[in-house]
Amino acid sequence: MDLQPWATTRVSRLAHLLLEVYTRLKVIDPAIKTSFRFPATQAILGEAIGMSAVHVNRILRELKADGLLQFSHGKVTILDELKLLKLADFDPLYLHPNPEL
Repeated sequence: MDLQPWATTRVSRLAHLLLEVYTRLKVIDPAIKTSFRFPATQAILGEAIGMSAVHVNRILRELKADGLLQFSHGKVTILDELKLLKLADFDPLYLHPNPEL
């Protein structure tokens, strides 16, 4: 993904949100592999990360074009978790109740 710094921040914000939901769901249901139901609209996602639905749509298209994730009909599919983690600068350990473990 070859983006300007301001665009990278926007993309990483959405990627981080989706990875956080994905990580939390995997704790609840270890059977979740790479896909999960997430019936949020692009408008709701935009409100959650401070962007318009139009920007969310553009970012989702970029993530799909780069082979990182798909978001369609209320379902998220993580296509390349490692690259998505790096893009989002996501560390799943921050969600752990005891970060010293």
